[in-house]
Amino acid sequence: MSAKLNLYNFAKLGVNVDKNPIQLEDGELIEAQNWTSDSSGSDGGIVKRPGLVAINSSGLSGSVLAASNVPLTAATTRTFYIARATAGGNRWITSTNEFTSASLPSSGTLPNVPILMSQFDQPPFDISRIAGRIVSTGTALVYPSGTYTQYPTASHTPAPIRLFDGTNDSVLAYLPRNPSVNSGVSNVRIVADMLYANGLIYIAVFDQGTDPAWAGRVLSVDPSNGAIAQLGERFGTGSGELAGGTPLCLAYANGFLWTGTGSGTSVSRVAGRVYRIRPSAADTTWTLDKTMATSEDVTAMTAYRGKLYVGTARFGSVTAATLYVRSTAGVYTSSKDTDAPGIQGSSWFGLIVFKDNLYAQSFTSTVGAYTGSIQKFNDTSWSSVATINGGADPLRGCGSFVTNGRIYMVFQDHSGLSLGTMRHSSDGTTWTTLGTNMGTVTGMIGVLIT
Repeated sequence: MSAKLNLYNFAKLGVNVDKNPIQLEDGELIEAQNWTSDSSGSDGGIVKRPGLVAINSSGLSGSVLAASNVPLTAATTRTFYIARATAGGNRWITSTNEFTSASLPSSGTLPNVPILMSQFDQPPFDISRIAGRIVSTGTALVYPSGTYTQYPTASHTPAPIRLFDGTNDSVLAYLPRNPSVNSGVSNVRIVADMLYANGLIYIAVFDQGTDPAWAGRVLSVDPSNGAIAQLGERFGTGSGELAGGTPLCLAYANGFLWTGTGSGTSVSRVAGRVYRIRPSAADTTWTLDKTMATSEDVTAMTAYRGKLYVGTARFGSVTAATLYVRSTAGVYTSSKDTDAPGIQGSSWFGLIVFKDNLYAQSFTSTVGAYTGSIQKFNDTSWSSVATINGGADPLRGCGSFVTNGRIYMVFQDHSGLSLGTMRHSSDGTTWTTLGTNMGTVTGMIGVLIT
């Protein structure tokens, strides 16, 4: 009489060719062909292995000796956003084809109102030359919005930082007031710079004040929840505050967050300074790293081949602006100077690394004549790779970024004639003009990849 035999672990342990057959464990096989475990979950179940599907329709030129699993990058769309600091009308320039064409959309899915030129440019402290920034977290753009009223207007409101993910735009955080300025009543006047590093957004803010008692701070914002913290001491002339003007620019290099300070175009000029702090070590104080000359503001910084490069500005000065390099020993020396300017000054902006070279935006002005250029440094010597303007056309570099194998440089029209322009290059030598008469563009430039 036949009986049912239940095998619950048949072939569960696979093929074992090393043991003597009489020493095999239950569930081991001597040999098998075209079989595999049943993926349906049946214990001990086996099925015939499915065949392989050819991935090429024609034969290759030789034997295939190895293969590797390489995930393919999904098709993406890069949307460029450039803020225009004008009230009313079109406040953003956008492009999805790297400015082969561009548009000034009046509606649709756009970020909110960016900081306006009227908020940047308020004598005696004009930092329109510094401009704001946009940072990308990978999935969203974070930017300072102009939807607030500045002190001393009676109805002044907190300055917002907004987040735009390509579809939705919302307030990420409101910047807190500085308790040492106007008895803690006034709000943040302007965001000078923003930087994304270590999962946090670092923000250099100018907190108002009076000439020469300018005040500012460096804050951090967590993009995941909007939590805000102050890094180190405040900057100003009060007790326990740091001298050198207000923070104007930021950089992250060699484990430190760096900030450069200055006094803009104010009448009472100060000596700008470079400070550093280690956020990862929870430092509570800034360390002074360098004191510049009087009337020498720190306006741009970046790391290149392990060294910190520091760009300065001489607003309203006849002295050339210097681009410094900091050695690993902490010694600052001149890497390059601008041409000697007339009374309207000179500056360095837009420091950025691209394809193992350092690039910078240089600007020199005299009365009625302006010279702008893109400078390139290969760790040995500097060369001018593009002249942006000359004569009476005052275009000043205000921002740079790298994406998709190209470097982009944006130049704002400092005279208010709406002549802003942008250039890009794939090799750092040949530059293409992407647009002219782009309006009062600022350093608020971002690329959203979706």
